[in-house]
Amino acid sequence: MRRFWREAVAAPVGGGHGVLLDGRPVRTPKGAPLAVPTAALAAAIADEWQAAGPEVRPADLPLTGLANAAIDLVAPDPRAFAEGLAAYAGHDLTCYRAEGPPGLVARQDSAWEPLLVAVEDLHGLALRRTAGLVSIDQPPDTLSRVTALFAACDPFTLAALSPLVTLSGSAVIALALVMKAIGG
Repeated sequence: MRRFWREAVAAPVGGGHGVLLDGRPVRTPKGAPLAVPTAALAAAIADEWQAAGPEVRPADLPLTGLANAAIDLVAPDPRAFAEGLAAYAGHDLTCYRAEGPPGLVARQDSAWEPLLVAVEDLHGLALRRTAGLVSIDQPPDTLSRVTALFAACDPFTLAALSPLVTLSGSAVIALALVMKAIGG
């Protein structure tokens, strides 16, 4: 799309915070007002619109894309979206370790085991681990608890976690990030 605005500013919109382009509110692709939960997020979104060049690509507006996803895709049925992310815990890639060589096994254990233990300890989970690629099932109680953890997240958090879960193949990494068990 070609840039058509001179000024992008954060402003109150509806019951939340939004962005105005030359005084007109930004809308999502499905036509809903782009209303986000915090003034800081609205300001960051306004900044990315203001920084856009004459030819605007979706990659230039990553926070806008996440907000659009939260509003248009997640908010209509957050429980179903949360269940889709939680399903990754059933065969979470952090639970599958190499059988060798020893250096790789040590690196996987060093990187993944602290995340698994932190998430298990905080949320009372029991995640099974295995060496190799043979599929293992996680305990049903653990899967129910993971689903409840994702279901407790707001649509904006779910939208932000979605690429992390799907690209890493891990619900554990996303839960560790949310609980700040890993940097960020």
